[in-house]
Amino acid sequence: GLNEVIVTGYGKQKKSHLTAAVQSIKATEIEDLPTNNIATALIGRISGVGVSGGSARPGKPATLKIRNPQVFSKDGGTTNPLYVIDGVLQTAGDGTNDTTAFDNLDASEIETLSFLKDGAAAIYGARSANGVVIITTKRGKKGPAKLTYQGSYGIEDETYRTQMLNASEFAKYYDIMNGPNGYNTARTSQYFFSDDEKRYFKFLNYNPLNDEWHASSNQKHVLNISGGTDKATYFAGGSYYTQGGNLSNVDYSKWTFRSGADFNLSDNLKAGIQISGFFNDESKTFSKIGGENEENDYRRLLNWAPYMPQYINGLPVQVNTQANYQYHYGEMNRLGNIATNSANSMSANAYLEYKVPFIKGLTARASYARTQSAARGTQVGTQYTIYQFNGVGGFNHIFHPIADTFEGVALADNTIFKANTYSNGNRLLWNNTSGKSVQSNINLTYSREFGKHAVSGLASVEKSESNNVQDQYYKDSPLLSTNGYSNTAFGTVDGTTTGNESGSLGYVGRLNYSYDDKYLAEFLFRSDASTKFAPANYWGNFYSL
Repeated sequence: GLNEVIVTGYGKQKKSHLTAAVQSIKATEIEDLPTNNIATALIGRISGVGVSGGSARPGKPATLKIRNPQVFSKDGGTTNPLYVIDGVLQTAGDGTNDTTAFDNLDASEIETLSFLKDGAAAIYGARSANGVVIITTKRGKKGPAKLTYQGSYGIEDETYRTQMLNASEFAKYYDIMNGPNGYNTARTSQYFFSDDEKRYFKFLNYNPLNDEWHASSNQKHVLNISGGTDKATYFAGGSYYTQGGNLSNVDYSKWTFRSGADFNLSDNLKAGIQISGFFNDESKTFSKIGGENEENDYRRLLNWAPYMPQYINGLPVQVNTQANYQYHYGEMNRLGNIATNSANSMSANAYLEYKVPFIKGLTARASYARTQSAARGTQVGTQYTIYQFNGVGGFNHIFHPIADTFEGVALADNTIFKANTYSNGNRLLWNNTSGKSVQSNINLTYSREFGKHAVSGLASVEKSESNNVQDQYYKDSPLLSTNGYSNTAFGTVDGTTTGNESGSLGYVGRLNYSYDDKYLAEFLFRSDASTKFAPANYWGNFYSL
C-alpha cells in the first residue's frame, strides 16, 4: 500500500512520498526459486530492468540493465548499475561499479531490493548513471530463536537441441549443393559422395555431442537462525549451492555466510555489527584454440562432421586442417586441459546510531565497512596431436573407428595420412588477485510531522577507498602428463603484475517536504571528489529536483 516503506538512497521513505522512479521487491518473492543467481530470479519482475545471461553455464552471473544504459567512454565502459549493499557502495579497485558481491549473494540473505532509476539515483553521483540497486540484508527480530532450513535438489537436461544433418542427409545435401542446381562442378571426391558411401551412411551417424552430453544436477541448502530481546537481536545464516555441467569438467559450487547483531545500548543509543562472506569454486574445459570462448566445446561438438568418428584405432581424428577442426574436445579433456577459479571474500560492517534527545526527529549515525577479497585462477593448456586418415569407399569418404564390413565385404583399414600437432596454449598459467575496500559514513537524518506537513532531511559525509593487485605468471611447454604445477613444465617463465587504487569523498544532502500526502517536493545534492580525475578536476556536483 501507499504507507509501505521503501528503501531509497541513504534512507527510507513512504511509498506515498516518492517523487522519483523507485521500485522495490521483497526477497520472499524469489528465495524459493532453485537458482544460484539473484539476477536471473528477477527476470520479468521489475519493469525497466533487463536481465540477460546467467543460465548458460554453471556459476555464470546474469547481467542487470536499468532502463537502456549507453556507454560513451572512449576507453570502453560498463552498463552495470551501482550496487549498494547495506549502505556500502560496491566499487572495484579502479573505481568502477563492481558486481562481485551481488553476484555471490544468496536470496536467503536478502530482505528487500530497491531499484533507483533516473533522477532517483542522482544522490549517488556519477556512479549511478546506469541506475542503482539497493540491497538490504536480513537482521534479527525480537522473539524466540527461530531456526529455518530450506533445501532443494534438481536435475538439469536439455529441452531442445538444434537438429543437425545425419551422415546420410549430409551426403545428399552436399551432392545437391555441388550438383547441376548448385555449384555445378565436376563429379570428383572433393565435391561429391559416391553411391556406395551414401548407402553406408544410412547405417551410421557419428554424434560426439550425444556421446559427451549427460544430465546434471544442482542442489541448494540454506540454514538460518534469528531472534532477540528488547536489548539485542541477532541473525545468522549460511547457504551451500552446487551445480554440475552437462559436459565434462564443468562444475560450480558456492558457500555463503552472514551473521550480525543489533544492540540497544540505551534509550537513545544503538549499535550493530555484521560479518559476511562467500567462497566459490568453478571449473571448465580450457580452450585456447578458437579463442578462449567457453562455448567452444558445445559448438565444436554440435558441428562435428556426422560421417567422421572422433577416434580411429584409438587415435584422435581431424576432419581437415581448417581452424574449426583444430579443436578436439576429447583430447583436451583426456590431457586435463582445464581452467579453474576459486574466490573468497569477507566483509565487516559496523554502525553506531544516536537519537538526539533534545531535538525530536534528529538521528546521528556513524558506520564503517571493510571488505577483503582474493581469487586464484589456473589454466592448463598442452599440445596435442590429431590425425588425418585416408578414407575408403568410392570417393574415400568412409571412416570407421574399428574393423568393419559393408555389404558382406570387409572394409579396408583407414591408414594415417598426416599427423598434425596443435598448441592449446602450451603453457601453465596462475593468476592471483587480491583486493580491499573500506567505506566510512557520518549521517544526520531528520524526520518530523507538523499536522499535515511532513519534513525530512539528510546530510552525509562519505569516504571510500579501494585497491586491487593482480599477479599473473606463465610457464611454457608443460608435459602432456602435467599436474598443473611448475615442476611439470620446462619452458620460459614470464608474468605480469598490475594494480589499481581509487578513492572518493562525497558530501550528500536531501530535503523532502509533503503536505497532506498530496503535494510532494524533493531536492537532492551531491558533491563528489574522485581520484579518477586530475586534481584540478576532482570535484563534481550533482543535483535533482
